[in-house]
Amino acid sequence: MPLRLIRFFGIILSIAAIGAVTRFVFAEESTSTNYTIQDQLLMIDGGLSTSSSFQYYSASGQTVAGESTGTNYTQRAGVLYYPIASSPVVSAVAGDASVALSWTSSTAQLATITDYQVGIASASDGPYSWSSVGLVYSNSRTGLTNGLTYYFKVRVYADSLMLAESASVAATPVSAGGGGGGGGGGGGGGGTRPSTNATVHFSGRAYPMSQIVLLKDTVLAARSISSDSADFDIELTTSNLGDCIFSVYAEDSEGRRSAMRTFALSLTSGIVINVSGIFLAPSIETGSDYVVQGDNLPIFGQSVPTSTVTIVVNSTTERAVQANADETGIYLYNFDTLPLELGDHATKAKSTINNEVSGYSDSVAFAVVDESQRDNETPGEEYMKADLNNDKRVNLIDFSIAAYWYGRELTEAANLLDTRHLNGDGKMNLVDMSLIAYYWTG
Repeated sequence: MPLRLIRFFGIILSIAAIGAVTRFVFAEESTSTNYTIQDQLLMIDGGLSTSSSFQYYSASGQTVAGESTGTNYTQRAGVLYYPIASSPVVSAVAGDASVALSWTSSTAQLATITDYQVGIASASDGPYSWSSVGLVYSNSRTGLTNGLTYYFKVRVYADSLMLAESASVAATPVSAGGGGGGGGGGGGGGGTRPSTNATVHFSGRAYPMSQIVLLKDTVLAARSISSDSADFDIELTTSNLGDCIFSVYAEDSEGRRSAMRTFALSLTSGIVINVSGIFLAPSIETGSDYVVQGDNLPIFGQSVPTSTVTIVVNSTTERAVQANADETGIYLYNFDTLPLELGDHATKAKSTINNEVSGYSDSVAFAVVDESQRDNETPGEEYMKADLNNDKRVNLIDFSIAAYWYGRELTEAANLLDTRHLNGDGKMNLVDMSLIAYYWTG
């Protein structure tokens, strides 16, 4: 057979083979009877080259996930890089046929906030009527009906993309008129006297069955207990009016405090202010004030049940990891300190659930030391039995640390814990758990 015919049939067979195994797949087609596409990418007019007989789409990538920038481009690597924003916290002050709204600014990641929209409804679940108010943090609604309860929400936008939505807050406009006319009579009566007090009501999420503390101008004003699901409501009625600073924080089951949320409010006679949608940051603690480079550092605390906790360790390079809170809100992450340089560091955490993002917790400091400093304890120091984190208590923290090493091969640091505080057999098993239960202080 002539060489040209051999080449011709070879090309035909190659094309046929390609056609037999190739199928054009669109973005919305993720599965068939014999394949599944994972981590698919959508390319929209990016890297498109054309000729009279072909179109070629190209994609670019980078070796480290994150954001890269140049003088004329920005690239964010990774399919899961998408903009998010914290939910604003809204307060509502009722007036005569009006409601004055104000809200906290929202913080966005991978986007720039361009607009807020205010929604109004006659029921908490809507439907809401929305209107744009621009890049501001307050808005007044007038022409309302006195005595009728209205519900308000605020949405956060980056151009036309909605990033976050606040919880609803209620307010009932009231008439500014005084008591009814007429009627003499000595000594009193003649209508209900307007209240000279103001009431403030705060609600949101903390930790299950935690102490909620309300401060007014840095002085303890009220306490409450959150529910099993971490929801809380706390209210204060006061006759001390004027401009005030209110602070709300939580104490978790181990007495660890959350970061404070602070609100500046102006109290006038008869006013009722509702501040809702508060999402307190998780509590946080480390297993030790120092750790030998390369050992794991337990980082733990409490948050909203089943929330995702993002833990950030500040170093020369900021490092972020995630842990999942369990049904009681407890989370634990054993952070590998090998990449950290020797010296002082700090860690903080925030929580995310149902697209709601809390602020960051207060930072907790720790130090990374070298191997030569492993056993530099204070001379004569005694170690409390079963107290794995040396806080002079035996509680859920110690149990969580032991549970992590249960049945695993112990590192030098974990073996040292076993030697000092447990039975010293080089294993973490039921015997050690029984010792923790025996010495439990709560």
